Amino acid sequence: MAPFIFSALMMLNVALILGFLFRLGKPARPIPPEFVAPSKEEMKKYVLWYSAYINPDDPRGWVPKTFGYGWTVNFRNRQNAALFFLLIAIEVLLAIGLFVTVIPQAKPFQIF
Repeated sequence: MAPFIFSALMMLNVALILGFLFRLGKPARPIPPEFVAPSKEEMKKYVLWYSAYINPDDPRGWVPKTFGYGWTVNFRNRQNAALFFLLIAIEVLLAIGLFVTVIPQAKPFQIF
């Protein structure tokens, strides 16, 4: 029963993470036509741990990464970034809990 509970909680947590990212991915407010996106050098001032972009003045939801290639979400404030990393930590703990409860119950695999 425990593996089912851990699996269900993991799926719920993944849904929360995805919903949170979709909510943050929307622009905070309509982007005015005169808006000029900050340069990569200016964006680096708002990066936390080389991964979290936190700029409340930037209305864009998704922004190009300042390090490497791809896109990242604009968390807009430290509380949103902390909540995201907390949800990731919960997911890791649930995965460890699932691993710890399933491995002792596992039976050796036999082909025949």
